[in-house]
Amino acid sequence: MRSLRSIATLIATAAALWSAAALPAAADANVVVDGAWVTLGHITGATGTAGAVRVAPAPAPGGRSILNTADVAAVARANGVNWNPQGLRNVTVERSGVVVPKTKITDALATALGRATGNRALQPDLIGAPTAFYVPTGASPTVAIENLEYDAPRGMFTATVVTPASGPDAQRTQVRGRAVSMADVPVLINALAVGTVIQADDIGWASVRTDQSRGNVASDPSQLVGQTLKRHVRANEPIRLADVQAPVVVAKNSTVMMVVEGPGLQLSATGRALEDAGVGAVVHVINSQTHQTVEGVVEGPGRVRVTLRRAPVAIAAN
Repeated sequence: MRSLRSIATLIATAAALWSAAALPAAADANVVVDGAWVTLGHITGATGTAGAVRVAPAPAPGGRSILNTADVAAVARANGVNWNPQGLRNVTVERSGVVVPKTKITDALATALGRATGNRALQPDLIGAPTAFYVPTGASPTVAIENLEYDAPRGMFTATVVTPASGPDAQRTQVRGRAVSMADVPVLINALAVGTVIQADDIGWASVRTDQSRGNVASDPSQLVGQTLKRHVRANEPIRLADVQAPVVVAKNSTVMMVVEGPGLQLSATGRALEDAGVGAVVHVINSQTHQTVEGVVEGPGRVRVTLRRAPVAIAAN
């Protein structure tokens, strides 16, 4: 008897567990709205006067909020709507919207910074800002800036971004960032192959941060026109002076004529260049007869001038 009872208990327990597993887990319903309010019609499908009843304010354009189904059911009952949430736990509401181009945000901030500081070259570098700004569906994606505060010693700013710029649906978002000084520098319009001689019509202009254009970055087209690329440079990026060189007139391992000058000495000798070099560049050359390595300056095709600080112990000349 006890065995039969134990078996019956096991069967009942298994059935209960199976029934529990078969029940759907609590889930969320998803609703998309395009206005300022979430209505019973959005959630329950009700029409007429009941469907227009406001349940809760909609989130900001592009945002989302969560409503408890018990609260929604209470509003439905109060308005004669028979709504069965069917085990739903929450209602997730998403509000559609139009994305404001990021350039409109940065341009508006740059204009505000220029007015506040008198420096039109400042550009905003936002820190921790939303990935996107929205305006309501059907609204114009305009931008206004309010409450700008600029900390000149630190180069930091805070401001309120208003989207759209005016109207009852305007959203205000606090932002902060760094005001970065910009400068125009010459850049390649299109990427060129290594070794290509840069022409004037290969060059355009780009605005870059001054902290990325100091030192060895070309600042004038005259530093680039007539030069060749030593390595790959992407289009519209600052060009380092180390990335270009004068056109190669002395090729690596080619024979060159060395004009050797020193105290009371001037002669010529032949040698072998150890690297490619252009006019005005320093090149290392091995003297063909003494096998000594000397350093000289390229004067032209196949011609290197070597200046000695003191007279050599021995040198072979032509």
